[in-house]
Amino acid sequence: MGYKHEMVDHSKGNHPLYPQQIASVLSAEFVQADEGTGLVHLASGFGEEDWLVCSQNGISTFAPIGPNGKFTEKIKDPLLVGIFYQSANPLIVKRLNENEHLLSETIVQHSAGID
Repeated sequence: MGYKHEMVDHSKGNHPLYPQQIASVLSAEFVQADEGTGLVHLASGFGEEDWLVCSQNGISTFAPIGPNGKFTEKIKDPLLVGIFYQSANPLIVKRLNENEHLLSETIVQHSAGID
């Protein structure tokens, strides 16, 4: 897009998966302008960098996946409760598509995977 991140940093909008919830856009040094879109999803309960950026911006830790890898009641989404996190991907993609928030679907091999 060619825009500086300051233009969107700390902006808020509807969450793409749960439109009734508000989501924040935050900047961080580990998002590289020359690698991909420059936007990443942060999961405050799953990763040191994610937790750090979220906690520095007043976003509490949220970890809705139990030790067995399945979504717990914390997710507050009957579609996902009890589903193994990898098995949830098609359900999440379907909902994003239904909400008209799916731009494309691509499988990405993360450089810092936890699986």
